[in-house]
Amino acid sequence: MTLDITHFFLLSLAIGLSSVRFAKIFSSETNHSDLLSPYLTIAAAVNVSAVGLSFAQSSMGPAAITVIVGLALAASTAKTLNPTVSLSVSVVSLSLYLHLSPL
Repeated sequence: MTLDITHFFLLSLAIGLSSVRFAKIFSSETNHSDLLSPYLTIAAAVNVSAVGLSFAQSSMGPAAITVIVGLALAASTAKTLNPTVSLSVSVVSLSLYLHLSPL
């Protein structure tokens, strides 16, 4: 099955907007209390799910492009968006993808 443009957009958005918080898991400067926050848990679940779904629903090429576009979105919006709003939009994006996709 291939990704159409709507699925590509929704998964890229979910990956991009949850990656900033998800990347905090791998930073040595992150406080222990931040690691236990529900925001980080939700961001990790959304990010890993979106990456997994992009590879499960298409071949390697389109899935890699989806992830790269998502990471580029994360890099370009890391400092400009409110983290709570971006996480909310990423959850909505993944939810819409799951609603629209024929799993």
